[in-house]
Amino acid sequence: MATACSGRTSRTRAILAGIAGLILAFAATLVSATPAQAAVWHPWELLGQPRMFNDVYGPAASARSNGVLDVWTQSAGTMYQKYWSPTSGWSGWISLGHPAAPLCGRPGAAVRTGGQIDILGGDCNSYVYHRWWSATTGWSGWESLGRPSSGCVGVSASGRASGALDVVVACAGTVYQKWWSPTAGWSGWGSLGNVATSVTAPAVNGRHTGEVDVWAVPPSGTVYHRWWSPTTGWSGWGSIGNPNTSGGTCRTVGAGVRTSNAIDVVSSTCNSGTVYQRWWSSTTGWSGWISLGDPSPYGGSGSTVVGRATGQVDVLAEDVNGTVWHRYWG
Repeated sequence: MATACSGRTSRTRAILAGIAGLILAFAATLVSATPAQAAVWHPWELLGQPRMFNDVYGPAASARSNGVLDVWTQSAGTMYQKYWSPTSGWSGWISLGHPAAPLCGRPGAAVRTGGQIDILGGDCNSYVYHRWWSATTGWSGWESLGRPSSGCVGVSASGRASGALDVVVACAGTVYQKWWSPTAGWSGWGSLGNVATSVTAPAVNGRHTGEVDVWAVPPSGTVYHRWWSPTTGWSGWGSIGNPNTSGGTCRTVGAGVRTSNAIDVVSSTCNSGTVYQRWWSSTTGWSGWISLGDPSPYGGSGSTVVGRATGQVDVLAEDVNGTVWHRYWG
């Protein structure tokens, strides 16, 4: 037989349960109504340099599908790697050696759709060398890809959605391309034409939809662009403007693609070190140039950009002392 006390206890429990439900419902409303944090540019951070030498060239960057970011630079003829992992943060600098001849100039790097990492470097006689890594076999040795001409500077590389690998290099004012495919292996070197009498290290990126973009900068500082489509082939060279007409006459260019297929382009001046960015999307076209600031008080020597699978955009820059800096958007 129920007592008055037990009845009051049951009603009290019911009231408390109702109040708890209202509190949970209100809290859920607050959470759902809180907007997602907008992506922003984070401050420059110092990544150091692999050796105490001023003859450091780079940087190059590549992003793996698991969120790992790799940074590459060449110092005193040797290739170095530093990587960031979501679980362990930044590693130290790791030496990957050099081919028979010491390396000269800016390196290149790419990640293929199968997960392989490719690094490229040129020697002082314009020969281009290649080394790759896979999760099953580790690092290969260095192989020579020959040279397209003499007087070549800088190397850039990018993977296509098809698994192909593109490599570009500038010799005097002409940009040359060589590519590898899973079915045909390496092509020969082919000319992409003359941009100016002199061109600094070019850049290349592959879009997720299959197109390939190539970039080059003459001493005037104007950034030039040419692209390839599986359906229409190569376009001609076109200008996307000069980010800083009042700056120095020596500039570099880097390019990367986001998961959304947007293209990011960065360029920096050699005297001031200021890094500029411009981006393109299929819905809005080209943005204007924006300044990402100068990471170092010592002036800059190069910059590049890469998009990670998690949506972030990473920009790497190097100052004239060979120190590497990093800034990201996300």
